[in-house]
Amino acid sequence: MKSVRFIGAIILIATVVVALFLLFPKQQNRLSSNLGGKTVTQMIYENTYLIYEVRIGGPESVYSGLFFDLGVERLSNFTGVEFNRSNVNFYVVLHRDYNEFLDTVANMWNGSVSIDVERSCEIIAEKMYIVIRVINSTPNLLYLNLTLRFTNGAASCGPDYTQLPVIYGGEWSTHEDLNVVVFERLEVTRLLILDTESLEVISPSGEGYGEWPFWLGENDMTRNYTAIFYTVDETTIRDSCSYVRGNAVLLRLNMSRTATTDYVEGNITITKDDQIFTDSSDVFNVNPHLLSGLDHKPWKYVVGSNCSYYIGEVLYGNSRYGDIGYFQIEAASYARAGVLLYVESIEEANLSYMFPTVVIKAFAVTPISATPYSEISLR
Repeated sequence: MKSVRFIGAIILIATVVVALFLLFPKQQNRLSSNLGGKTVTQMIYENTYLIYEVRIGGPESVYSGLFFDLGVERLSNFTGVEFNRSNVNFYVVLHRDYNEFLDTVANMWNGSVSIDVERSCEIIAEKMYIVIRVINSTPNLLYLNLTLRFTNGAASCGPDYTQLPVIYGGEWSTHEDLNVVVFERLEVTRLLILDTESLEVISPSGEGYGEWPFWLGENDMTRNYTAIFYTVDETTIRDSCSYVRGNAVLLRLNMSRTATTDYVEGNITITKDDQIFTDSSDVFNVNPHLLSGLDHKPWKYVVGSNCSYYIGEVLYGNSRYGDIGYFQIEAASYARAGVLLYVESIEEANLSYMFPTVVIKAFAVTPISATPYSEISLR
């Protein structure tokens, strides 16, 4: 197997995910008045779609910047085009299969980082988006296209990467046995199935991808308190807690808690009172025993843990995850109609930690993915 190794200590890095929330133009006025009182489900059936932009800011990050610069240098050499921090902001490595990636993850945490070049796709880009479209539905299921969109950058994909991304404004060529391209826009899309009752996301092959975080379900909207199983990290486990599969991050929602500022994005304005706001303080303010009573969820919550590193545990499928609170997440907000508006991280968080589980698993986003800055946000 061909691989490229970057030698160095592995340190998790901070990022903020700011979510760009857009609708079809005909929906913007409706959204500015809290979606006209309609629920998310009603809006979805009217062909609403969402776009979240991954934004960056803050001071430069030393550790994240190291991986970013190495990736940018590689892609510049492959394509013959000079890329640097002045024209690209993201370095993202996608493996062809998430479980296959986990099988080799031990090689990534022994003092060096290894990229499986033949089965991965390296992408650098100026901008990055998460695009959600509903393409079909049944009474209990939604069929979604989830897309990672990159603009103004370059990519290198190995010969065994499942399917080459779709390119607009560019053309694939070869560098040795790699497929390389300089593009205006690159898109990688996965088909997903969403259970509208539990909000569990399922792959076409039947694999569970966790809970859908981009809007709340009807069962959540009728409660005073709820929680979203936002993301997992299955690559970093303490030896003393080896009985768990990984780390879990839950967003705890007090449905009566409002934001401190209005949400303004383009023509869209949502007042602070029309938001459901949460931050790290809700780890202590929301009674953990309330989480164990969320019977409609695809996961179960256990208060407390045998591992002192965790404040509780999440049972999902046949796996157990340790709840580490709001680790690396600073705050998040939903519109009263149920749509996720944004998620923000603390400084120096890890980019892959800020992506929801469904994004990490569907695209096999690897922990080496980085930006040169310490703050990132989905908005």
